Amino acid sequence: MKTRSVIQAWTRSSAKGLLHRQRIKNIECMIELEKGKAVRKMAEDAKPNDTAWSEEKVKKFLGKQSEVELRVAKALDELELPFTAMVLVEPKNYTFIKNSIITKYNTADQRIIYVSLNTSYQKLLMDFGKENRSLGNVYFIDMISVNSGAKIIYDTNVDYVNSPSELTECILLIEKKLEALQAEPEKKNVLIILDSVTTVSVYNESAVVEKFV
Repeated sequence: MKTRSVIQAWTRSSAKGLLHRQRIKNIECMIELEKGKAVRKMAEDAKPNDTAWSEEKVKKFLGKQSEVELRVAKALDELELPFTAMVLVEPKNYTFIKNSIITKYNTADQRIIYVSLNTSYQKLLMDFGKENRSLGNVYFIDMISVNSGAKIIYDTNVDYVNSPSELTECILLIEKKLEALQAEPEKKNVLIILDSVTTVSVYNESAVVEKFV
């Protein structure tokens, strides 16, 4: 049986400074649907005599990462702010989808609070550095590096929690960051990403996890 990671994301209303959990959508079905739509549309747009542009060729033309990013972007575009979404991720697509979500919402009018139990801050910096992507609008709560012995990088946009089981400390850091963002002159939409619900469940009792998420 394959194990899927569950990445949860929810938004905060900047005006009220509260977390809203409006609805939950299973994006996996949506991205599979959008994937098919995108491929069919490109095939239909091909010239009538260009029979070589099959769906398989379109997929290869897009490339794996571009294909996944397209699917994720189109699925998330259907969500209205504020929203809560749980994303079921196959291991082979985990990195692509994680990076696609961060990239989509890492914009001038958005802020991301990224709670990571799977990937160290150092690794995230390396991954995005290879693609020349900035993480300037992302605040990280790294809950894995200290416990795993990974390298600790001290930066203004990251805080470390000693263990994945210290959820209270994580909540306090989230609340502190939300208050700081609320005090900024220009209000921004805030996306909180929990990576992942699956890993939180490994280190904590189910009742504790339910309250946390």
